Amino acid sequence: MLETDSEANHAFHSTKGHDLKIGRRGFLIGSSSFAASALLADAAKAATFEVGVGAHLWSASRSEIDKVVKAVRDNGFKLVRWDAPWKGVELTKGRLEIPPAWDYAVEAIRSVGAENILILDYGNKYYVGGDKPTTATARSAFVIYAEAVAKHFKGRVARYEVWNEWDTKNGETSYQPIEHYVSLVKACYPALKAVDPSVQVMAGNFSSITYERSFLNPFATNYFRDFLASDVGRYMDGFSIHPYVRGLPVEKIPSAMDAFFGRIEGAIHGSPGFEGKPILVTEIGWKAGVQGQQAVSEDQQANLLAEAIKLSKKYRFHGLCIYEIKDGGEDFGYGIYDKDWTPKAAAGRVFGKLN
Repeated sequence: MLETDSEANHAFHSTKGHDLKIGRRGFLIGSSSFAASALLADAAKAATFEVGVGAHLWSASRSEIDKVVKAVRDNGFKLVRWDAPWKGVELTKGRLEIPPAWDYAVEAIRSVGAENILILDYGNKYYVGGDKPTTATARSAFVIYAEAVAKHFKGRVARYEVWNEWDTKNGETSYQPIEHYVSLVKACYPALKAVDPSVQVMAGNFSSITYERSFLNPFATNYFRDFLASDVGRYMDGFSIHPYVRGLPVEKIPSAMDAFFGRIEGAIHGSPGFEGKPILVTEIGWKAGVQGQQAVSEDQQANLLAEAIKLSKKYRFHGLCIYEIKDGGEDFGYGIYDKDWTPKAAAGRVFGKLN
């Protein structure tokens, strides 16, 4: 979830169909006008809805993994979403090896009753200079890596995502056309299913700004619209979304989020090949306990996350993963724990009751 400040400074306005417009707003932070307790009561109704969290585990130490797993258990999270990047598997060209720490993390998460969602993502220095796999050779190598991960974790990991926010430069990659992402998903899907027909393969997890990137550049493609216009729906079991809503006074975020979620759901399920496709929010969050234009208070963070869960259930999404478990890295402030594992208001107070 890496976005530039200029890209993130947007909120979303109601439109029809796929023409999702973004308007620029100020960054006033007001007091919350809704109560977490009421939201929790409403959100607890959908028994099959799963609440999870994002974590950065691919290069974590065992002691750090243990702390993440304890927090997962304490909060009652049922999903843990984390990167399993290509560069961590193919350290030598042509030789693929799963790091032992990944086995440790997968098993530790399963031991507390949670499910792993592994993100197959980012480039490898041996192919197109580490950029997105846009050539046939690079794409084939990426598929081989994806197969290796799926084979290794067969019976232990049931959900995979293909890439993370193709529309951004995440993973030190460059912007690349949507056609290459469509080709990558279409190549990965049958390969993963051949390894294990029961796995769920998700895709489409663009950054929130891509729903109308033309606000920033009128000549830029709209990745979301073009993805829905392709035939890729046949090559995915679920649609992953990152519907961040920021850049508004806090009291206006719930209604803006309601409208935004509704437009996304309508666009996906109204597109040929995507009708009835399960939708999972795999990232959403707000910075708290830090200074900055986008920062909210800890109580506001907890309330907004509870509201996001409530609205996800309203639109019959299948689950939601909070971004993220702990402060750290370039997205500092989004955690429900700070960098020293001190819990913020949201931690241990809200989410275990929502599963």
